[in-house]
Amino acid sequence: MARAAKPQGGELLGRLTRSADFQALRRGPKIEGQFGRMRAVARARGATSPYALRIGLIVPGKLGNSPQRNRIKRRLREGVRRARASGGFRLERLSRMEGATGADIGIFASRAVLTMNFDMLARELEGALEALMHKLDRPPI
Repeated sequence: MARAAKPQGGELLGRLTRSADFQALRRGPKIEGQFGRMRAVARARGATSPYALRIGLIVPGKLGNSPQRNRIKRRLREGVRRARASGGFRLERLSRMEGATGADIGIFASRAVLTMNFDMLARELEGALEALMHKLDRPPI
C-alpha cells in the first residue's frame, strides 16, 4: 500500500514525536484545566514541518494501567477532533501571518479525562488553546 503524501501548507494537525520537541515545551507558557495542563511553544522561522500545528499527548504511567492510559489518549484525540470541528484550531490564519510557521502543543493529561463529557472536553481544549496562543502573543490558529 502506497504511503500518503504529507500535507502542504499546514492544513492538518501533526504529532510531536521526538524527545527534543517535548523538551522544548518546557520553555513555553502553561494553561491548566480539568483535562490537565497544556503547554505551547512557537516554532522558529527556520523550522520545517508540513504541519502548522503539532500536538503531543503526555499520559504518565501514574494515571493507570495501559488500557486506562490508552483510553485517556483516545478521549483527548477525540476532544481535539471535536474542538477542531466546532471551529477551534483554525489553521488558515497562519498563512496570513507574516513569518509564522506554527506552534507545538503538549497536552499533559489528568485522570479527569476518563470521566469528562466529550463536548465539555472539546470546549476546555479550545478555550485553553486560545488562552495559550494569547500568551504566545499570536492569534489562535
